[in-house]
Amino acid sequence: MILALNTGQGDIVKEYMHALASDYMRKGMTLGDIEQALHDFRTAVMSIICQHLPTLQQQIESLETIYNLHDHIALIVSDAYQLLQQEQQQRFVAAYNLGVSLSKSLDLLTVMRTAADQVKDKIGAHFVAIVPAAVNGEPSAAVFTGDAGPDVCMHVAQICLALGCGPDTDKSESISAVSYKITDISKSRELLPWMSMLLSHGCLSMAGIPLWDKGKFIGCLLCCFNEPRSFPDYEIDFLLALSSHIAMSMHNAMLYEEAKGKRELSVLLEASKLFTATLELSKVLNYFAKFAVKAVDADFSFIFMPVGTELGLHVAATYAHPGHARILLEKLLSVWGQASLQKGRSIIGVAYERGKSLFIPQYSKYPARIRELEGVIGSLFVCPLKSRGRMLGVLGLASAKESAFNEEHLATVYGLANQAAVAVDNAELFERQRNIANTLQKSFLPSYAPDIPGFEFAVRYKAALQESDVGGDFYDAFRLRDGRFAILVADVSGKGLSAAVHTAMGKYIIRAYAAENPLPSNVLERANRALEQYLSEELFITAFYGVLDPKNGLLAYASAGHEPPMFYSSADGSVTSLDVTGPGLGSIAGMEYGDREIAFNPGDTLFMYTDGATDIRQNHEMLGWEGLCNLYKGALGKPAEDVAEYVFQEVLKYGGQHLSDDIAIIVLKRSL
Repeated sequence: MILALNTGQGDIVKEYMHALASDYMRKGMTLGDIEQALHDFRTAVMSIICQHLPTLQQQIESLETIYNLHDHIALIVSDAYQLLQQEQQQRFVAAYNLGVSLSKSLDLLTVMRTAADQVKDKIGAHFVAIVPAAVNGEPSAAVFTGDAGPDVCMHVAQICLALGCGPDTDKSESISAVSYKITDISKSRELLPWMSMLLSHGCLSMAGIPLWDKGKFIGCLLCCFNEPRSFPDYEIDFLLALSSHIAMSMHNAMLYEEAKGKRELSVLLEASKLFTATLELSKVLNYFAKFAVKAVDADFSFIFMPVGTELGLHVAATYAHPGHARILLEKLLSVWGQASLQKGRSIIGVAYERGKSLFIPQYSKYPARIRELEGVIGSLFVCPLKSRGRMLGVLGLASAKESAFNEEHLATVYGLANQAAVAVDNAELFERQRNIANTLQKSFLPSYAPDIPGFEFAVRYKAALQESDVGGDFYDAFRLRDGRFAILVADVSGKGLSAAVHTAMGKYIIRAYAAENPLPSNVLERANRALEQYLSEELFITAFYGVLDPKNGLLAYASAGHEPPMFYSSADGSVTSLDVTGPGLGSIAGMEYGDREIAFNPGDTLFMYTDGATDIRQNHEMLGWEGLCNLYKGALGKPAEDVAEYVFQEVLKYGGQHLSDDIAIIVLKRSL
């Protein structure tokens, strides 16, 4: 490492450390392990550097490389955490997408084939088998996909039976409730009867996940791999998340096959499509409250959820038929009040605390009734919402009539509650991930605009916060050692947490290279080499990067596939677009980015932006470059702040205040 630094090959050290962090991730190390390992490595490197510092001072003109290395090691820890968050987000979205796909059918074989195909693709398995619960000791028809022959399928079913994941229905006590994993089949005694068959088909390790839904054993998911595999906890957790969607969809299909035409099943299918249509928590809850009322012909419904870590529950959603039912609901909520909704108290509180349903067919005869509610409630059914063993809230359905609900109604509500709980859990998880992405993204933006002598600098930025629309737009402006200023505006392809993570990578890579040699072409070429190694094939970063000398008004720049900035010349009133000098960063290895230069005269203005400003739509028609240019021309001659504000507000007005992508606008004007 010292030799690499001494010979000016600091990039080799940086590449090695990125590879080290990536290797830790692949080995399934926890976040704490990664942070500790990288901290120890950083301490050791700095200790060696300090020991050799007297001799290095004679050979290295400055210590900036060493300081940059220290900063780079610290950045690796941050990157490792963000990459871990990205992987968690990707696994969550993959499980959600599987649930959406499976909800489109109630045919058992179709559900199983779809699940097997998608699981194989998502985890990179050699082959995947799904075996329904055995009947009378014999395995049911299994479904498999992957690189194995048809004869393997029956053997896999026998393996499931042998390992306790496929019992007959009369021996439910033998059902395995936990997953199992075999890291090396060639060393497994359990699989000795099938070892030669599995090895001959290239199966060297396997993981099995029992499929359960609403307390019923549905079958087994078996994943085989063509190499020994350690199966870290996060992989098993991912398989468990996938299995919950598979089990629910298989169970729905089984019920449908057993009693086609039953009202409950048509309701479950309709609800499944409804709940998977959005990841916005408030919409999921409102859909559920309304759908539950219509499904069992209740008068009104209510959903209570916990308030943070406090003892109280709050009203998260309600629905009532217009008219008298709405009046009854409002009276019920006013009588209960917040005080009576503590966990462990009242009907709602007890149902939440114990996690059990409560059915009161005749409220007037209920011993713990509240007299003020007689005549408001005739029948009441309270059902907990649970997902992954965690209480999420409580659903209540009420009717002013006594004995309004029967057993079929209750079965329907149980099915709805199960699907709604999964949807609510997904929405809560996604909301947390979205908040993380938005917080990360904001933390990477400059906290203040730079003070550039003789120039005005203005910025407008707005992040898209709907569903998964958090994007990767970012900008940066900072003073260089020689008194010039670096200006950057960039856009990461993709959305969500992944885009926020790559925002950090792109920003700090460009900053690090700009500190060493700020020449625009040099910075983008080195950034392209670094990002090409770490970004997946479908990801890239567009960037406009310039270096401004405020003394003579010259801006040297290079553009990596970014939206062309608009330059206004006050001398002749023209508006021209600046050149793109190469493709997006990380897309093509070995690219060269040429340098360009423009000179600012007093009054000249440069307008920079991201594609959220041009892609915004009105009645399906994009604003486009020409439309944005016309808005820019309408503000020419004004101060930079006024230009930025005018164009920004007009863009938002064009899109009806709705953003599907981030918008960043930067205005640089030479003062008169």
